[in-house]
Amino acid sequence: MQETMLSIIEDYEIPISEAEIQADPLYKQGVDFGERKGREEGERKGREEGERKGREEGEVKAKRELAARLKDLGMSDDFIVEATGLPLDEWRQINGKANE
Repeated sequence: MQETMLSIIEDYEIPISEAEIQADPLYKQGVDFGERKGREEGERKGREEGERKGREEGEVKAKRELAARLKDLGMSDDFIVEATGLPLDEWRQINGKANE
């Protein structure tokens, strides 16, 4: 079991204040290290989430562009939905035929 400096001090009833603990250079190093690691982890997760979301948005955009090109070539809605993987209702909404 990992003990913290504060728990060791409390166990041995060493008379030291919280301010004295926080003034210790090792305490400051530990806090700085923890903050840096937390920030790095948050930035990494944010980057990963942003990249994932960007890929998903790019895939949807590419499907929609392909659908529009296929429509320009005279392909049927059924063919476009099959070729692009877009849901029929989404294609109809994009194509202006939402009520069909």
